[in-house]
Amino acid sequence: MGYDLSNSAGTYVRFTGSGWDLALAVARHYGWEPAGIPKPTTWDEKEYGPWEDEYWMNAGQEVTAEDAAALTAALDSAIAAPDFVEAVIGTNGGLTREQVESFRARLVEFAGLTRQGSFIIE
Repeated sequence: MGYDLSNSAGTYVRFTGSGWDLALAVARHYGWEPAGIPKPTTWDEKEYGPWEDEYWMNAGQEVTAEDAAALTAALDSAIAAPDFVEAVIGTNGGLTREQVESFRARLVEFAGLTRQGSFIIE
C-alpha cells in the first residue's frame, strides 16, 4: 500500500508504506508533534468504525495547514541536520548511507508539498 499526497495547487508526492512511516518518524524525531487529522466528510463510522486522527490511512483525509507548517519546520530541520544519516539509520537500521541520502531527497520533495499548506492523504 502506498500513500498519495496532493494539494489544491496540484503538487503530488507518493510514498510507499514503509517510506511514509519513515518520513513521519523522521519528522517526529526532528520536532513535529502530530496535531491529528479531522475526520473526512466521506468517513462512514458504521462501515469503518470511529475515526482516530489517522495519518496511516488512505481515506482522503486532509492534513491542516497548521499541521503541514509544523511538518515543514521538522522536515527542514531534518534535511539540514548534520546527524541526519545517523538518525535515520538509528530509526531504520536496514538502510545504507546511500539509501538514506536518497531518502533525504524524498524529504525535500515532501517539504515542498507541506510548505504549500494543507494536503490530502489518499
